[in-house]
Amino acid sequence: MPLCRTGIKGNPVLAKKLKTLPRTSLACFFLLTYGALAAETPKPATPVEKAEKKAEAYVKPEAKPAAGEPVAGASMGQTISADEKSSYDLVANALNAANKSGSQEYLTGKKIVDFTLEEAAARTLVKNLSIKFNEQSLEQSKHLLKATEGLYDPIVGWSMGVTISQAFTRKKFINRNRFDGDLLTEQFRIFQEAFEAGTSTGTIQPQIIIDGVNVSGLTGPPPIRPFGAFDFASFRSRFLSDFYSASVSQQIPWGATVSLVVRTQHDKPLLPEDPKNRPWTTDWSLNLTVPIPYTKDWGPYGSTDAQIKLAKKAKERAYWQLQSSINTTVLDVTNGYWELVRAVRRLEEATKTRINLEQVTEGVQKMIQAGRAVAFEKNQVDSELARVRVVEEDAWAAYLLASNNLRNLLDYDNDVIILPVRYSSRLNMEFPHKPSEALTQAMEQNPDLKVSQTDVESATIGVKFAKNQSRPDVKLVASVNYDQKEAVFGYRDTAKSLGHIMRPDSKNNFVGIEVNIPWGNKPALARLDIAEQTYLEAEKNAAKTLNVVERSVDDSLSSLNSSRKRVNLARANRDTADKVYKTVTDLWDKGRVPSLAENKSYPAFELLRKNNDLLTANFGLIDAMIDYKKSEASFLSALGTLPMALSSNMKVEVNPEKAKPVQAPPAKKEGEK
Repeated sequence: MPLCRTGIKGNPVLAKKLKTLPRTSLACFFLLTYGALAAETPKPATPVEKAEKKAEAYVKPEAKPAAGEPVAGASMGQTISADEKSSYDLVANALNAANKSGSQEYLTGKKIVDFTLEEAAARTLVKNLSIKFNEQSLEQSKHLLKATEGLYDPIVGWSMGVTISQAFTRKKFINRNRFDGDLLTEQFRIFQEAFEAGTSTGTIQPQIIIDGVNVSGLTGPPPIRPFGAFDFASFRSRFLSDFYSASVSQQIPWGATVSLVVRTQHDKPLLPEDPKNRPWTTDWSLNLTVPIPYTKDWGPYGSTDAQIKLAKKAKERAYWQLQSSINTTVLDVTNGYWELVRAVRRLEEATKTRINLEQVTEGVQKMIQAGRAVAFEKNQVDSELARVRVVEEDAWAAYLLASNNLRNLLDYDNDVIILPVRYSSRLNMEFPHKPSEALTQAMEQNPDLKVSQTDVESATIGVKFAKNQSRPDVKLVASVNYDQKEAVFGYRDTAKSLGHIMRPDSKNNFVGIEVNIPWGNKPALARLDIAEQTYLEAEKNAAKTLNVVERSVDDSLSSLNSSRKRVNLARANRDTADKVYKTVTDLWDKGRVPSLAENKSYPAFELLRKNNDLLTANFGLIDAMIDYKKSEASFLSALGTLPMALSSNMKVEVNPEKAKPVQAPPAKKEGEK
C-alpha cells in the first residue's frame, strides 16, 4: 500500500478517491493506472490546435532586430535596410503626427505591421479560406483512399449465442379400438404355465408391448375391443444449447471472394429424464466465388480494383488542386505586395519632390529680395508646388488603398497599416530564366495542368470500369461443408470436437455456375455512355487548360522580356534626369542658370522643368521595376513554381502519387486544321 500512496502523491483527486476504496492491491493498481494515464497520456489535439500547429510549420519565426538597430514603430521588429528607412520613417512620422489632414487622417488609431514578401505569402497559407478548404479536401481524399484500400483487408467475425429448448407433456383421453388387455393377459398366463410344466412346445418370445399389453408370442388376430385411454402428443424435456462461431472473409484482386466459417455447439440436457449424449459438435464451411474470365468484375477494373484506382486519383487531384490554390493565392499576395511597394516608393519620391520645391520657393523668395528674380517666378514655383502636393496626396491615397488590399488578403484587422520591408534586394535582382525550357517546365509542374491530367486519367478508369460492368455477370461458385452430428452422441469437450474437425459425420461439396444478365442490360450500357462522355469532356478540358497555360507562359515571358528592357531604359533615363537636375541645382545655387530663350524663360522655370523631369523619371523607374517583378511572378505562376521560388515553406508536405508530365499535343501538319 505505501507504493500505491507514492504513486498518487501530488494528485489530491486520486488521494480522495483512494480513501473511499478498500485497501487492496487491485484498487491500487486501477488508481495507479488512472493516474498514469491522466498525467502522461497527451490529450488529443482539437481541430483548432491542429490548425495552429500547421500554421507554425508555414510561418517563419519573427525576426528580431540586431543589437544596436532599434526600429521605431515596427510592430514585428523587422530590420529596416538603409534604402527603405526613409519611406518607413515617412509613414511612421505621419502616423505619430499630432495634426493630420487629407488622406493621413485615416492613420489615426492605426498601428504599423511590416512584412517581407516571404512572410506575407506564408501568412496567407494559414489564413486563406480557399487554401484551408482544399487542405480539408486533401485530408478527406486520404481517408477515402484508406477506406477504399480496406476493401482488401480480411473481415474477421465472431459470434456466440445461447438457445434454450423446452418441450412440455401433452396428453388426451381418446376412445378407439384397442387390444383387449384382459384377454391377452389370460392367454399369456395359460401359455406360461404350460411352458413351465413342459407341456408346451413353444418358446418364449421377446416381449412386445402394445397399448401397455405384452403380446409376444401370440398368433392369429389380436383380440380387440373398443375402450378409452390417454394418448401422448409430447413429452417433457429441456435442453440448453450454446454455440460459438468464427468467420473470416477475404476479397481477392480481380473479383474473387473466399470465406471460411467454423461453428461449434454444446447441447446440455437440463432434466433428469433427458438423454445424456456427448454434447459437443463442430462444423465448418468454405465458400469461394470467382468471376469467369472476361465477365463482369473480372480483371484489374472490377468493382473493388476500380474503386481503389479512382480513390488514388482523387487524392492526387486534391493535392494538385491544393497546389493550384496556393499558386493562385500566392500570386495575388505577391502582386498586392509589389503594388504596396510601388505606392510606398512613389509616395517617397513625391514627398522628396515636394520638399525640394519648398526649398526652391524659399530660394526664389530670397532672390526676389536680392533683386535677382521677379514675383512671376515665385508664382510659377508656387503653382508647381501646389501641383506636386496634389501628386503627393494622390500617392498617400494610393498607398493606403494598396495597404488595405494587402491587409484583406492577409486577414488583418482594420486597425493595421502594412509596410513592406527587406524587399530592396529582391526588387533589384534580375530573375534568371531559360525561355526554351519554360513550356517544358510548365508541363511538368503547373498544378492546373496536373488537375486536368488527373481528370482525364480518372475518366479513363471510369470508362474501363463501366465496360467491365456491362459484361455478363457469370461466376463460378464452390463450397465445402463438414458437419458433426450429435443425434446419438457427439464429443465430450470442445478440444476433442475441434480435433476431429476433419473427420465429419457428413460432408457436402458443391460446384456451380451463377449467371445474372439484366434484360437488355440497359442500365450498364447507359452508364458506359455516360462514362465515355465524361472522358471526352475531360479530354477537351485538358486541351483547353493546356492552351491557357501555353498562352500564359508565352504572354508572361513576353511581358518579362519587355519589362526588363523598360527597366534598363527607365534606369538610364532616371540617371540622366538626376544628373541634369543636379547640374541645374548647382548652377541655381551659384546664380548661373542660363535662360533657354531670351525674354521667354527664367532660371526658376528651368529648375522646375528638371525637377518635374526627375520626378517623372523616378516614377517611370519605379513602375518599370514593379511591372518587371509582377511579370516575373506571373511567369513563375504559369510555370507552377512561384511558391517554391519565394520560400521552401510554401510547399505543403504531402507525398502524392507521382504524376506523369503532361504531354503536349502533336504538332499539326502543314495545311491541317
